[in-house]
Amino acid sequence: MGAKNVTVIPNGVDSQLLVPLSKDECKSNLGLKGNVLGYVGSLEHWVDLETVVEAMPFLDAKLMVVGRAFLQITVKRSRVSPKDVALPIE
Repeated sequence: MGAKNVTVIPNGVDSQLLVPLSKDECKSNLGLKGNVLGYVGSLEHWVDLETVVEAMPFLDAKLMVVGRAFLQITVKRSRVSPKDVALPIE
């Protein structure tokens, strides 16, 4: 395979469709107030979001996880109040 057979497709975003919003506007649109910890990505065991979930009762923040519902079991088993964690958004 030579270089002539390679096509580079860069990561990209439609900047006309997806434009940055202010933090306050985003939180307002989602009905969120106060401090928010957000995570978007793989929810596999090696990411160890369980530690974050278990720390939530000690933090003045809400946790928003975007992805599959892997952490729902952890939340149910922990001392975390459901009001402190928004799960899942898919």
